[in-house]
Amino acid sequence: MEPLARCFEQRFDGKRTFYLFPDNLKVRGAETLGADYEQTFRLASLQPEVNRVWYRNRSFNAGLWMFVGGGFAFSVLTWGLGRSFEWFWLGTTGCVAFPGLLLALATCRKVEYAVFRSEAGVEAVSVARSGREAAAFDSFVKRLAEQIRISQEQPGSVNSGA
Repeated sequence: MEPLARCFEQRFDGKRTFYLFPDNLKVRGAETLGADYEQTFRLASLQPEVNRVWYRNRSFNAGLWMFVGGGFAFSVLTWGLGRSFEWFWLGTTGCVAFPGLLLALATCRKVEYAVFRSEAGVEAVSVARSGREAAAFDSFVKRLAEQIRISQEQPGSVNSGA
């Protein structure tokens, strides 16, 4: 069966493709250097209201701490311990600080997520505005919310009272 709509997102930590069908949402994803997965959500079990969240990737904090920690270690080794300035200390601490700076810069931008909750009120599905198809984000989120409403109005759905 051909999906009603499709959305692709690519983030620093992985990528996902969303396939919207009349009664469910299929999500296929892969984490960077991690697992591949596939999940299916029944649309009738989701709330059609969209919550928006903007946040940075968790790697941003790790990169920032690596950069600050490397700079602090360099300061302690050269001035705090009274050792003369040597390129060795700069190279040693730079091996931590420089990659940390690059990681922080690569993940500093906040990404917008559209979050759909389950009927129990728990966050169930989130779609990110990122990657080469970010322009299709708004239309996909709108279509997903509409399809959730339609699926809940059908007889036999969770909210139909049947």
